[in-house]
Amino acid sequence: MTVEASGPGNRSTEERQEMARKGEAMPDGAYPIGTRDELVKAIKAVGRGNAPGSTIRRHIMKRARALGATDLIPESWTSSGQLAASLLAEAVQARAAAAKTWLLTGG
Repeated sequence: MTVEASGPGNRSTEERQEMARKGEAMPDGAYPIGTRDELVKAIKAVGRGNAPGSTIRRHIMKRARALGATDLIPESWTSSGQLAASLLAEAVQARAAAAKTWLLTGG
């Protein structure tokens, strides 16, 4: 049995497989969400997954509903798991402005 440090985000391979079987994690065991803390971490980690972002967001939204924590879902996420276009455009502009500032100040 593979054992990692205990706590949210540090589940054993067996725990992740069981959670995947119950729909509490992605089919490969990624994004196990059994608690509100794990939900918050999953929301922050969407861009780091191997699956498409919309697939991961749909999984996270499903788990948020099951945990009664839909208030934690970002407003920019649509029910299909896509990002709302206008909010996405704003986020891209904000990142571009931050990158420009970083470059102009010498990083």
